[in-house]
Amino acid sequence: MENRISPSSLIVWILLALVVGALIGYFIPRTSDEGNPSNNINIGQNGNPAGNNVPNDNPPATGTISTRVGEYVCLPHRNANGPTTLECAFGLRTPDGLYYGLNMQDLPSDMPGSLNTGQNVRVDGRIDTTAESNIIMERYAVVGVMRVTSIVQIP
Repeated sequence: MENRISPSSLIVWILLALVVGALIGYFIPRTSDEGNPSNNINIGQNGNPAGNNVPNDNPPATGTISTRVGEYVCLPHRNANGPTTLECAFGLRTPDGLYYGLNMQDLPSDMPGSLNTGQNVRVDGRIDTTAESNIIMERYAVVGVMRVTSIVQIP
């Protein structure tokens, strides 16, 4: 009597092995993420890059209407040591190294143009620094979130 595996059983075992491999790959933290812009930034408290002497003890007050200029970026994750995903939460990095999340739900739908990361922009909006009301404050290393009323590319 010969022990043979049927073709359908072989296919099931191969698919099972692929699923297990994919799950293992998903849950094991990556050790090299040169393509992820957030991993090359060492973030301290309140979204201030560690080692940068920018005073950051007093983040902007919630409700402050403000204009900020800086680079349109993917926000760095607050927990850079844990597993990260490849999504890009758009934000602003100011010249002094502070990060702001951008909530663009109040922008007009007919606003012309599109932005790419790496572009310099001017952002007008209302600042929100309450972590309880904003998942961006919990997940990303930002000093606050701007509820954007205007965003334009600048040279």
